[in-house]
Amino acid sequence: MPKIREVPLINVDSHGDELVTIGFKCPLELYDKLNEDSKTNGISKTKNLIKILKKYYGVK
Repeated sequence: MPKIREVPLINVDSHGDELVTIGFKCPLELYDKLNEDSKTNGISKTKNLIKILKKYYGVK
């Protein structure tokens, strides 16, 4: 069983206003990968997670 960490996500519109705040549990490995990608590629965890979901799960 992978370790679970609570990960908050905040969607912000083009004016910087908070739209939605959701939280979900994800595997520690995914959280660490999102953190690493955000540091090395300059992409936010939220945008990177959306990219992963679109690529692997067909989320639109």
